[in-house]
Amino acid sequence: MPVQSKQDIRTEALRRRRGLDAATAAANSRAIEVTLAGSGLLRDVSAVLAYVSAKDNEVNTHGIIRGLLAGGKTVFVPVSDRDRHVMRWSRLEAMEELERTHFSLLEPASRFVRIEPIPADAVCLVPGIAFTRSGWRVGFGGGYFDRFLDLFSGVPIGLAHGVQVVDHIPARTYDRPVDYLVTEAGLTDCLELRRNLETTGG
Repeated sequence: MPVQSKQDIRTEALRRRRGLDAATAAANSRAIEVTLAGSGLLRDVSAVLAYVSAKDNEVNTHGIIRGLLAGGKTVFVPVSDRDRHVMRWSRLEAMEELERTHFSLLEPASRFVRIEPIPADAVCLVPGIAFTRSGWRVGFGGGYFDRFLDLFSGVPIGLAHGVQVVDHIPARTYDRPVDYLVTEAGLTDCLELRRNLETTGG
């Protein structure tokens, strides 16, 4: 069977994600939120970088963000710079600071943008169209998260519905996989899985 291209994987996984009915997508997101909260991965970090779910049945992060803010965590959300094709991170103080922007994204209104240095031990909640269980991902293709993760020193955690998990994604040498993946089925330690695959030559 021929290896699928990233574009083919993106098209099929996005079709499956969009095909989830509202009740299933909501139940999956809630299960992911509960698993993440119970995992301990966010407990002792100084800051959490979180994408803000906005379209196409993305795993809903609004409850996660509200919970982190209520618990006194420092939360950063993305602000895309279309001129430089980079993504910056703005410290968020309340969900009400967000507004709908280009590409139907939710980003802080200009008066609430607070660009600050990211702590070295931060955790980043990473979106994606498709993931493998070993942590490789396919995004929308704009490269914003890819460029950010290439320089990120903290822990990246992918969030996805189970229908987005695929067996294989062709990886480039400069791609960076996530360290953990959370779906409605639970938490996968992608780092450990990759170590095992390297040991066995898989």
